[in-house]
Amino acid sequence: DIGTVKYLHSDFGVLGSDVGPHPKDTIFQEILGGGALRVLGPYLVGPALLAFGSSGGGGEDPGSSMPEIEQAVVVGNLDAQPPYGGGAELSGAACLRFGGGGLATMYAGFEAETPEEVKIVGTKGTLTLHGPGHCPTRVTLRLKATSRTADPVETSWTFPLPTATPDIISSGGFIMPNSEGFVYEAAAVARCIAAGLSGAPQWTTEESLAAAGTLEKLRTKLSDGSSCTSSPSPLPSTSAPPPVVAHDRSRSSSSSSVVPSSSSPPPRLPGGLLHVVALKFKPGIEGSEVAEAALAELRGLREVCAPFVSSVSVGLNVAAPGDLAHAKGCTHVAAFTFATARDRDAYLEHPGHLAVSEALGPLLEDIFVSDVALP
Repeated sequence: DIGTVKYLHSDFGVLGSDVGPHPKDTIFQEILGGGALRVLGPYLVGPALLAFGSSGGGGEDPGSSMPEIEQAVVVGNLDAQPPYGGGAELSGAACLRFGGGGLATMYAGFEAETPEEVKIVGTKGTLTLHGPGHCPTRVTLRLKATSRTADPVETSWTFPLPTATPDIISSGGFIMPNSEGFVYEAAAVARCIAAGLSGAPQWTTEESLAAAGTLEKLRTKLSDGSSCTSSPSPLPSTSAPPPVVAHDRSRSSSSSSVVPSSSSPPPRLPGGLLHVVALKFKPGIEGSEVAEAALAELRGLREVCAPFVSSVSVGLNVAAPGDLAHAKGCTHVAAFTFATARDRDAYLEHPGHLAVSEALGPLLEDIFVSDVALP
């Protein structure tokens, strides 16, 4: 028994380049749900909600499972915007004050690897979840000494991991530490299903939503510019400057070559570049809410992929050279304009464009793409 919980500290830092290349990997792409707070933050906020909620030390109602967060402060470092960065937070450190005076400090980041420990401090002692804190195999209880001159009493417990199966071993094993332990999570889900439960009592839907809401509030505070720095990324970049690469026209019947032969400076076309994408939805998709939502995502690329895209027009009767709207029976056209071919190439490599393209694929029966230099 550590008494009433008064303080919690947790950290989760990994070197982002160990996970994937910067800035192309999804962990760096804000538009794809990347960022240290989104990717690593749930492992930090979760223990705080559990510790302060379950003990009653974080709120006035000891029986309440959900602690109230009265104040939140966050600072951190934002990545550069695309294409030189992913626009997400590279690191963030937060301090939360819960009702009743409980405090929690947390750090999440892609700039360095940290011990990843969770320390829960109460009026009678401290409980430490040794790294990796989100899937520990060792826990230490340090009980407060009877006086300032006496020694505290420490007790540690070790929880060995389950043995990996031959199939897991032969396939190369897991890519994250202590993943064998997730068998306990799978077993808990099985027990809940067998008992007719729609959720796990150890971690409820309410708690999941509270954790997600807390992280989004922290991200908003961080991204508003008042509590962060935004500078060229300290991480090694694999895409600066953006390469001049012609996109795949294998499904296009005609196109005009506008890709410059040298990387700098990019020629500014007199009237710009028109990038036309004609779409034919699958039967049953055409005219549906799903199709309309997909077209709305295409229109949204004007903002998502700024400043590369000059304008976007999407619809049934968008003007396009060669009447591409009816090519191969296509019924919709998305027309994008760019000032330079390099802007077009940067757009094609942008995670926002790639995400929308991946979502569109299963909905389409055919697609027709063409580039035209405008007069």
